Amino acid sequence: MNRYSSDDQKWVEMNSKHTLFRTSLIQETYIKTIVNQFSQGTKLLEIACGSGITSVLLNDLGFNVHATDINRIFIQNLKEKYAGFERISFELLDVFNLDQFVDKGAFDCVIHQGFLEHFSDEDIQKILRKCSEVSKFSVIDLPNDKRKNKLQEYGDERFISVERWCQLFRTSGYEVLAINGRRFEGSLSKISDMLSDAEKAELGTSTTYLLLSKHFIPHKLHYGCGTVFLEDHLNVDLADDAKVICNHNESDNLTTFDNYYKRQFTSIDREKLGIEVDVKCDLNTIAGFETKFDEIKLIHVFEHVPKYARTNFIENLARCLSSPQATLLIAVPDNKAICKLYLESSSLEEELKYNSWIFGSQRNQYLHHFIGYSYEMLQNVLGSHFDNFQQLDNRNDYPAIWMTCNKKL
Repeated sequence: MNRYSSDDQKWVEMNSKHTLFRTSLIQETYIKTIVNQFSQGTKLLEIACGSGITSVLLNDLGFNVHATDINRIFIQNLKEKYAGFERISFELLDVFNLDQFVDKGAFDCVIHQGFLEHFSDEDIQKILRKCSEVSKFSVIDLPNDKRKNKLQEYGDERFISVERWCQLFRTSGYEVLAINGRRFEGSLSKISDMLSDAEKAELGTSTTYLLLSKHFIPHKLHYGCGTVFLEDHLNVDLADDAKVICNHNESDNLTTFDNYYKRQFTSIDREKLGIEVDVKCDLNTIAGFETKFDEIKLIHVFEHVPKYARTNFIENLARCLSSPQATLLIAVPDNKAICKLYLESSSLEEELKYNSWIFGSQRNQYLHHFIGYSYEMLQNVLGSHFDNFQQLDNRNDYPAIWMTCNKKL
């Protein structure tokens, strides 16, 4: 497979037609994937930046971008053209030597578009493994086998399936977080805005992949983390306003399990604490990982799962765990005890308080309880996939059930 020289003029000529406007239209899905996942100031490393247009666009959107390419002409032109620009830099770099120049975790996300399809499977895996070691995330955009006009502009592009790309990602140190389709052909191009995300992923002739490096995944999962960011855990929430923290130790909400609620309910107003996560996604996505966890903490989440989704949710919890020795720690309001308090309440103020414990505060679309549990009911519901139930001390300042259990054989 071709390895490009640092003075390859053909690439320069091909990229000369690229403009900011053209790139923003063609790469809308790719750019939106980055913008929707990461906040301004995120450190991006672009591989094979070419004309540099994508790097400039992302820099203008508030990202810190270090753009690299093996082509000496590209880098020289970019350094001259964008001299004096803030938060953007350019470097001559061969990705096969990436680990020699970039330390682990030096960047938050590695990005590249229209690059990997020029290499053999063996070289693709080499590149991906090096990228997975220097950054927690990668966003990669590639053509796939659904493209009818398989024009090889450079001469060696490979149009392989989305499934095959995902297989290459997983064998090279990544988990797949999201698949976003783009570039629709024929009649689909006229109705692409009407397609669902799943339909776009299935029908697009190019695909943007959001990847999570396995090197940055701890052995404990904290799902539905909200404003509590546990050290040494993968903190996950699907709230729309959740902020992805690329460097785990830089979270403002970082705490330990022993202090799980102490900070949240005392000196700091809970409403002012933003939701910070390692990863923003649902449990079904995590369950699809090859990486499995030795422990899951599910603290005041299960009551927010509606009955129609509960069976699938429990199955996914079991899928996430590594072995029968792996532990699920779960906490829910103690509905039986709270109902007793409600019936014995002596004022409207008390009734309202106990009512919110039963049904949730309902301050937003997430804070409502679909189902109330007693210890016996919770054990019965989880019993399809878990056993060895042990009740723990209540860590809340209101009646709650805390228990651990193990994945069944």
